[in-house]
Amino acid sequence: MNRRDSKIRRWLTDAAFPLWSYAGVDAEEGGFVESLTFSGAPNLHLPKRVRVQARQIYVFSHAKVAGLLPDGDHIAGYGYDFLMEHGCPNGIERGVVHSLTRDGRVHDDRRDSYDHAFLIFALSWFYRATGRTDVRAAIGALHDAVWRLLRHPSGRGFALDDRGSTELHQNPHMHLFEAMLAAHEATGEARYLDDAHELFDLFRQRMFDPDTGVLREFYDARWQPAPGEAGRIVEPGHHSEWVWLLKRY
Repeated sequence: MNRRDSKIRRWLTDAAFPLWSYAGVDAEEGGFVESLTFSGAPNLHLPKRVRVQARQIYVFSHAKVAGLLPDGDHIAGYGYDFLMEHGCPNGIERGVVHSLTRDGRVHDDRRDSYDHAFLIFALSWFYRATGRTDVRAAIGALHDAVWRLLRHPSGRGFALDDRGSTELHQNPHMHLFEAMLAAHEATGEARYLDDAHELFDLFRQRMFDPDTGVLREFYDARWQPAPGEAGRIVEPGHHSEWVWLLKRY
Protein backbone atom coordinates (compact mmCIF):
# COMPACT_ATOMS: atom_id res chain seq x y z
CA MET A 1 0.00 0.00 0.00
CA ASN A 2 1.47 3.39 -0.99
CA ARG A 3 1.36 6.48 1.22
CA ARG A 4 -1.59 7.99 -0.64
CA ASP A 5 -3.68 4.82 -0.31
CA SER A 6 -2.76 4.61 3.35
CA LYS A 7 -3.86 8.20 3.92
CA ILE A 8 -7.21 7.58 2.21
CA ARG A 9 -7.74 4.40 4.23
CA ARG A 10 -7.05 6.25 7.48
CA TRP A 11 -9.46 9.02 6.51
CA LEU A 12 -12.17 6.45 5.83
CA THR A 13 -11.66 4.39 8.97
CA ASP A 14 -10.79 7.22 11.38
CA ALA A 15 -13.04 10.04 10.14
CA ALA A 16 -15.67 9.28 7.49
CA PHE A 17 -17.05 5.97 8.73
CA PRO A 18 -17.26 6.96 12.42
CA LEU A 19 -19.00 10.23 11.57
CA TRP A 20 -21.59 8.79 9.19
CA SER A 21 -22.21 5.64 11.22
CA TYR A 22 -23.10 7.84 14.21
CA ALA A 23 -24.46 11.20 13.03
CA GLY A 24 -25.70 9.78 9.72
CA VAL A 25 -27.93 7.13 11.31
CA ASP A 26 -31.41 8.12 12.46
CA ALA A 27 -31.52 5.99 15.59
CA GLU A 28 -35.00 7.23 16.57
CA GLU A 29 -36.94 6.82 13.31
CA GLY A 30 -34.77 4.43 11.33
CA GLY A 31 -32.71 4.65 8.19
CA PHE A 32 -30.13 7.29 7.38
CA VAL A 33 -30.52 11.06 7.54
CA GLU A 34 -30.52 12.92 4.25
CA SER A 35 -27.55 15.11 5.09
CA LEU A 36 -25.39 16.59 7.84
CA THR A 37 -24.97 20.25 8.69
CA PHE A 38 -21.55 21.88 8.26
CA SER A 39 -20.99 21.32 11.97
CA GLY A 40 -21.51 17.57 11.52
CA ALA A 41 -24.95 17.37 13.11
CA PRO A 42 -27.75 15.37 11.47
CA ASN A 43 -30.21 17.39 9.40
CA LEU A 44 -33.53 15.96 10.52
CA HIS A 45 -35.83 18.29 8.57
CA LEU A 46 -35.40 16.92 5.05
CA PRO A 47 -37.30 14.04 3.43
CA LYS A 48 -35.31 10.83 3.08
CA ARG A 49 -34.69 10.05 -0.57
CA VAL A 50 -34.45 6.38 -1.44
CA ARG A 51 -31.28 6.95 -3.46
CA VAL A 52 -29.54 8.36 -0.39
CA GLN A 53 -30.60 5.37 1.70
CA ALA A 54 -29.27 3.13 -1.08
CA ARG A 55 -25.95 4.95 -1.28
CA GLN A 56 -25.38 4.52 2.43
CA ILE A 57 -26.35 0.85 2.30
CA TYR A 58 -23.81 0.42 -0.47
CA VAL A 59 -20.98 2.29 1.25
CA PHE A 60 -21.25 0.44 4.54
CA SER A 61 -21.73 -2.93 2.82
CA HIS A 62 -18.68 -2.38 0.62
CA ALA A 63 -16.70 -1.30 3.68
CA LYS A 64 -17.61 -4.60 5.33
CA VAL A 65 -16.66 -6.65 2.25
CA ALA A 66 -13.36 -4.75 1.93
CA GLY A 67 -12.46 -5.39 5.55
CA LEU A 68 -12.54 -1.70 6.46
CA LEU A 69 -15.49 -1.80 8.86
CA PRO A 70 -16.28 -5.05 10.68
CA ASP A 71 -19.84 -3.95 11.58
CA GLY A 72 -20.54 -2.32 8.22
CA ASP A 73 -23.27 -4.84 7.46
CA HIS A 74 -25.02 -3.98 10.73
CA ILE A 75 -24.96 -0.26 9.91
CA ALA A 76 -26.13 -0.87 6.34
CA GLY A 77 -29.05 -2.77 7.85
CA TYR A 78 -30.53 0.44 9.23
CA GLY A 79 -31.20 1.60 5.67
CA TYR A 80 -32.34 -1.79 4.46
CA ASP A 81 -34.81 -2.28 7.29
CA PHE A 82 -36.19 1.25 6.88
CA LEU A 83 -36.79 0.79 3.15
CA MET A 84 -38.27 -2.67 3.45
CA GLU A 85 -40.68 -1.45 6.13
CA HIS A 86 -41.69 1.86 4.55
CA GLY A 87 -40.36 2.22 0.99
CA CYS A 88 -42.64 -0.29 -0.73
CA PRO A 89 -46.14 0.57 0.54
CA ASN A 90 -47.82 -1.39 -2.26
CA GLY A 91 -45.52 -4.36 -1.97
CA ILE A 92 -42.03 -4.70 -3.35
CA GLU A 93 -43.45 -6.06 -6.62
CA ARG A 94 -44.79 -2.50 -7.22
CA GLY A 95 -41.38 -0.97 -6.68
CA VAL A 96 -39.98 1.55 -4.24
CA VAL A 97 -41.17 5.14 -3.82
CA HIS A 98 -38.91 8.15 -4.41
CA SER A 99 -38.81 9.65 -0.91
CA LEU A 100 -40.14 9.29 2.62
CA THR A 101 -40.67 11.57 5.59
CA ARG A 102 -38.36 11.15 8.53
CA ASP A 103 -40.73 8.70 10.21
CA GLY A 104 -41.35 6.67 7.06
CA ARG A 105 -44.53 8.12 5.58
CA VAL A 106 -44.58 8.44 1.79
CA HIS A 107 -43.39 11.88 0.70
CA ASP A 108 -43.14 11.31 -3.09
CA ASP A 109 -44.68 8.14 -4.46
CA ARG A 110 -43.21 8.21 -7.96
CA ARG A 111 -41.26 5.13 -9.09
CA ASP A 112 -37.97 6.42 -10.46
CA SER A 113 -35.64 4.30 -12.61
CA TYR A 114 -32.47 5.84 -11.14
CA ASP A 115 -33.65 5.08 -7.59
CA HIS A 116 -34.34 1.46 -8.46
CA ALA A 117 -31.01 1.04 -10.23
CA PHE A 118 -29.05 2.33 -7.28
CA LEU A 119 -31.04 0.30 -4.78
CA ILE A 120 -30.47 -2.92 -6.73
CA PHE A 121 -26.77 -2.04 -6.83
CA ALA A 122 -26.72 -1.35 -3.09
CA LEU A 123 -28.57 -4.53 -2.18
CA SER A 124 -26.18 -6.55 -4.33
CA TRP A 125 -23.37 -5.35 -2.09
CA PHE A 126 -25.49 -5.86 1.04
CA TYR A 127 -26.06 -9.44 -0.07
CA ARG A 128 -22.32 -9.91 -0.53
CA ALA A 129 -21.80 -8.56 2.98
CA THR A 130 -24.49 -10.69 4.63
CA GLY A 131 -25.45 -13.66 2.45
CA ARG A 132 -29.06 -13.18 3.57
CA THR A 133 -31.67 -14.88 1.43
CA ASP A 134 -34.24 -12.10 1.99
CA VAL A 135 -31.81 -9.59 0.50
CA ARG A 136 -31.28 -11.78 -2.55
CA ALA A 137 -35.05 -12.07 -2.95
CA ALA A 138 -35.40 -8.27 -2.72
CA ILE A 139 -32.85 -7.83 -5.51
CA GLY A 140 -34.90 -10.09 -7.74
CA ALA A 141 -38.21 -8.44 -6.86
CA LEU A 142 -36.88 -4.93 -7.55
CA HIS A 143 -35.34 -6.07 -10.81
CA ASP A 144 -38.69 -7.51 -11.91
CA ALA A 145 -40.47 -4.31 -10.89
CA VAL A 146 -38.17 -2.24 -13.10
CA TRP A 147 -38.57 -4.48 -16.11
CA ARG A 148 -42.34 -4.67 -15.64
CA LEU A 149 -43.23 -1.11 -14.61
CA LEU A 150 -40.58 1.18 -16.09
CA ARG A 151 -40.00 -0.12 -19.59
CA HIS A 152 -40.08 2.76 -22.07
CA PRO A 153 -43.14 2.69 -24.37
CA SER A 154 -40.81 2.30 -27.37
CA GLY A 155 -39.50 -0.97 -25.96
CA ARG A 156 -35.94 0.37 -26.02
CA GLY A 157 -34.66 1.27 -22.60
CA PHE A 158 -36.43 2.59 -19.53
CA ALA A 159 -38.59 5.58 -18.69
CA LEU A 160 -37.42 8.17 -16.20
CA ASP A 161 -40.28 7.27 -13.88
CA ASP A 162 -43.88 6.15 -13.88
CA ARG A 163 -45.30 9.63 -14.53
CA GLY A 164 -45.63 9.32 -18.29
CA SER A 165 -42.63 11.23 -19.61
CA THR A 166 -41.29 9.80 -22.88
CA GLU A 167 -37.89 11.57 -22.92
CA LEU A 168 -34.89 9.35 -22.31
CA HIS A 169 -31.78 9.98 -20.21
CA GLN A 170 -28.54 8.04 -20.31
CA ASN A 171 -27.77 8.24 -16.58
CA PRO A 172 -30.45 5.81 -15.28
CA HIS A 173 -29.36 3.34 -17.95
CA MET A 174 -25.74 3.61 -16.86
CA HIS A 175 -26.71 2.82 -13.28
CA LEU A 176 -28.96 -0.05 -14.35
CA PHE A 177 -25.98 -1.44 -16.27
CA GLU A 178 -23.88 -1.06 -13.12
CA ALA A 179 -26.61 -2.69 -11.02
CA MET A 180 -26.93 -5.70 -13.32
CA LEU A 181 -23.19 -6.30 -13.21
CA ALA A 182 -23.24 -6.05 -9.41
CA ALA A 183 -26.27 -8.34 -9.11
CA HIS A 184 -24.66 -10.94 -11.34
CA GLU A 185 -21.39 -10.76 -9.43
CA ALA A 186 -23.19 -11.08 -6.09
CA THR A 187 -25.65 -13.84 -6.93
CA GLY A 188 -24.15 -15.61 -9.93
CA GLU A 189 -27.56 -15.53 -11.65
CA ALA A 190 -27.21 -15.44 -15.44
CA ARG A 191 -30.33 -13.35 -16.00
CA TYR A 192 -28.62 -10.25 -14.63
CA LEU A 193 -25.72 -10.63 -17.03
CA ASP A 194 -28.23 -11.13 -19.85
CA ASP A 195 -29.77 -7.79 -18.91
CA ALA A 196 -26.32 -6.20 -18.84
CA HIS A 197 -25.84 -7.46 -22.42
CA GLU A 198 -29.10 -5.75 -23.39
CA LEU A 199 -28.03 -2.46 -21.81
CA PHE A 200 -24.60 -2.66 -23.42
CA ASP A 201 -26.22 -3.09 -26.83
CA LEU A 202 -28.40 -0.05 -26.10
CA PHE A 203 -25.31 1.95 -25.19
CA ARG A 204 -23.51 0.91 -28.35
CA GLN A 205 -26.43 1.35 -30.72
CA ARG A 206 -28.22 4.40 -29.28
CA MET A 207 -26.25 6.32 -26.68
CA PHE A 208 -22.64 6.40 -27.87
CA ASP A 209 -21.94 8.56 -30.92
CA PRO A 210 -18.93 7.03 -32.73
CA ASP A 211 -18.60 10.01 -35.06
CA THR A 212 -17.88 12.43 -32.22
CA GLY A 213 -16.71 9.96 -29.58
CA VAL A 214 -19.14 11.28 -26.99
CA LEU A 215 -22.07 10.09 -24.95
CA ARG A 216 -24.97 12.51 -24.83
CA GLU A 217 -27.11 12.94 -21.73
CA PHE A 218 -30.61 13.60 -23.08
CA TYR A 219 -32.66 12.05 -25.88
CA ASP A 220 -36.16 12.18 -27.28
CA ALA A 221 -38.53 9.21 -27.29
CA ARG A 222 -36.78 7.72 -30.36
CA TRP A 223 -33.26 7.88 -28.90
CA GLN A 224 -32.40 10.89 -31.02
CA PRO A 225 -30.53 13.77 -29.33
CA ALA A 226 -32.99 15.97 -27.49
CA PRO A 227 -33.86 19.21 -29.29
CA GLY A 228 -31.96 22.37 -28.51
CA GLU A 229 -29.16 22.78 -26.03
CA ALA A 230 -30.16 19.69 -24.03
CA GLY A 231 -29.21 17.44 -26.94
CA ARG A 232 -25.67 18.83 -26.99
CA ILE A 233 -24.89 18.31 -23.31
CA VAL A 234 -22.14 15.83 -22.46
CA GLU A 235 -20.77 15.21 -18.97
CA PRO A 236 -17.12 14.14 -18.56
CA GLY A 237 -17.88 12.52 -15.21
CA HIS A 238 -20.38 10.16 -16.78
CA HIS A 239 -17.87 9.35 -19.52
CA SER A 240 -15.45 8.31 -16.78
CA GLU A 241 -18.08 6.12 -15.13
CA TRP A 242 -18.90 4.44 -18.42
CA VAL A 243 -15.22 3.76 -19.09
CA TRP A 244 -14.94 1.98 -15.74
CA LEU A 245 -18.16 0.00 -16.23
CA LEU A 246 -17.37 -1.02 -19.81
CA LYS A 247 -13.98 -2.30 -18.67
CA ARG A 248 -15.65 -4.23 -15.86
CA TYR A 249 -18.23 -5.63 -18.29
